[in-house]
Amino acid sequence: MPDLPSHSAETRNGNARGNSVMRLFNPKILFRRRLVLFVFFCTVCMLLLYHTGVVNPDRFSFHRSENALVDQDETLTGSVSNSSFPNEQSKLENPANTYYLSAEHKKLSLGRQAKVRAALLSTWGAYFSNAFGQDEIVPLTKEGKLSHNGWGVTVVDSLDTLLILSSQYDYIQGKQHVKNMTFSHGTVVPYFETTSRYIGGFLGAYELMQDAIMLEKATELGDLLAQAFESPSGIPYSSLDFITGEATTAAHTEGSLLGEIGGLQMEFRRLAQVTGKRHFLEKSQYVIDFLDQSVTKIPGLYPQAFDPDSGKFKSQVVSLENTGHRFYETLLKQYLFSVNTLEQYRVMYERAADAIHKHLIYVDSEKRTFLASLDEDGKMVQSMNHEACAVPGMLALGAQALNRPDDLLLAKALIQTCIGMAETTTTGLPPSRIGWAAKDQYNELSSQHKNEIQRHGFYTIEKDYQLWPEIVESLFMLYRVTLDRQYQEAGWKFFLALEKHCKVKYGFSGLKDVGNGESKDNHMDSQFLAKTMKYLYLLFTPTDLLPIDEYLFTSGGHVIRIPRKWESRITA
Repeated sequence: MPDLPSHSAETRNGNARGNSVMRLFNPKILFRRRLVLFVFFCTVCMLLLYHTGVVNPDRFSFHRSENALVDQDETLTGSVSNSSFPNEQSKLENPANTYYLSAEHKKLSLGRQAKVRAALLSTWGAYFSNAFGQDEIVPLTKEGKLSHNGWGVTVVDSLDTLLILSSQYDYIQGKQHVKNMTFSHGTVVPYFETTSRYIGGFLGAYELMQDAIMLEKATELGDLLAQAFESPSGIPYSSLDFITGEATTAAHTEGSLLGEIGGLQMEFRRLAQVTGKRHFLEKSQYVIDFLDQSVTKIPGLYPQAFDPDSGKFKSQVVSLENTGHRFYETLLKQYLFSVNTLEQYRVMYERAADAIHKHLIYVDSEKRTFLASLDEDGKMVQSMNHEACAVPGMLALGAQALNRPDDLLLAKALIQTCIGMAETTTTGLPPSRIGWAAKDQYNELSSQHKNEIQRHGFYTIEKDYQLWPEIVESLFMLYRVTLDRQYQEAGWKFFLALEKHCKVKYGFSGLKDVGNGESKDNHMDSQFLAKTMKYLYLLFTPTDLLPIDEYLFTSGGHVIRIPRKWESRITA
C-alpha cells in the first residue's frame, strides 16, 4: 500500500487560512453579521432619538402619562399657572392612578368591557359590509342613507372609537375612505354638526395616531367652514353653502343657537395650535369675547338664539337644551385645555354654574332634582329633555377640576333623576322629555300625568329614545371622578336594555316609544358609535385609559389631548 503524502505544518496553516477567508466571504455569515450591525445601529439611533425627544412612546399611548402638561404656546394660553388641575391630586373623591378597586372588580369590568366592545365592532361591521362610505346605515334593512353632507359621517365619527378599541384594521379602512374624501359635493352644510362630527372626528384620530391625512382634512374643512363667521356681527351663521359660499341661518331655528356659536371652540383652538393658522382661533375666540361682554338678565346664562346679522338676541329663552349645554361645557374644557391659564373661561364657567344652581334647579318634596329652562318672561318651564342628562357629567368634571364640591352634589342628584327616567320605563330606556309639577299646578294635569307623578315623581312628555348618549356620558364622567361603582352598574343596565330592545340585524335602532320595545324607528345616528357606545366602553376600562386629567372630549365625543411639552409650538 503506497504511503499517503504527509502534510506539513505550512500546508495545514495555509488551508486553515483559506478556510477562514472562505468563511469571511460566506454569504450566510455575511448576512448574519450585517443583520447584527443593522440591529445595533437601529437601537443606537432609537435611543438617541428617544433622549432627544423626537421619538416618545407616550406619543402613541392612550394611557396615563407622567409628562407635565405644560409648556404650550403662550400666544394661545397665556402664562402657566400653578393650578391644582391636572398636576396635583384632586381635592374631591378620586385618588390618583386607581385603575380597578379589587380583583373582583377588575374581572367583572373586563368582562363587561369585552361585551360592549363586541357589540360595537359588530355594529361597525354591519355598516362596513353594507353601507360603507354612506353617512349612515338603515339598521333594519341595511341600505345606506345620506344624512350629514354625504361624506360618510359614520366613518369619520367612528375613527377615534375604533382606535380606542385597538381595531387597527377597521381604522385603516376608514383612513382610506378619508384619503379619498372631497367636500365639493355638499349642498347646504350645517356648521355645528359638520364641525362637531367631521372636524372633531379628524382631530380625534389625529390625536391618537398622528396621521397627517387627518390633520390635512381637518384643515381643509376648517378653512371652508370659517366662511360661516363672515357675518356683520362676527357671530357664525348656522348653515353654509359650499358651492356658492353663501352662509345662512337655518329656517327652523330662527337664528344661530348658543351651542352652535359657542360649543365648538375646542376644535378650532386645537386646529389653530397644530396647524399654526391663527384665524381658526381668532374667529372662534371673537364669539367668546362677544358673549362675555354681553349683558344678560341672568349673569352667566345666555339666551338660546342670536341673530348673526344684528348680533342681538332673538329670544330671551334660557335653556341648556338645543345644544346649549355644549356651550357651558366648552367654557370649562377650554380652561382645562389651556392648562388652567385662560381665566376668562374659568370665570365664565363658574358664573354659569352658579346661575344654574340658583335659577334652573327644581327640587320636589321627595328631593328629586330637575333641570328646568326659563321662558321669555323668565318663568320656569317645568320640563327637561335628554340633553339635560349631559349636565351631571359637566358638573362632575368641573367639581374635580375647580374644587367645587357643591357642583358634585348637584351632579349626583341630577344623574339620579336621569337614571330614574330610564328605570321607570318598561324597556329601561329613557324618554326624550319628562315634566313635573309644583303643588299649585298639580290639579291642572291630566289623570294619566297625575298617575305617573304619583308613581315616579314625573311624567313623560315625549316617548321616543333615539340612541341618545347623554346619560352614559355623565355616568362615565361621574365614575371617573368618584370611582363609585353605582354608576358602572347603571351603565351596565343601560347597555343590557339597549341589547334587548334596540339591537337589530344590522346595528341598533332607536324606539318611537320607550314603553314598547317593538316600536323601532329604524334609525341609527353616527353619534351612537361616536358617543353612546364609546362612553359605555370607557365606563368599564381602567381609569388610566384616556385619563380625564390628560384628555378631554369634544361636543361630538371626540378625543382632544391636553398639550404636552414635546408638542410643537404655534408659529403663526
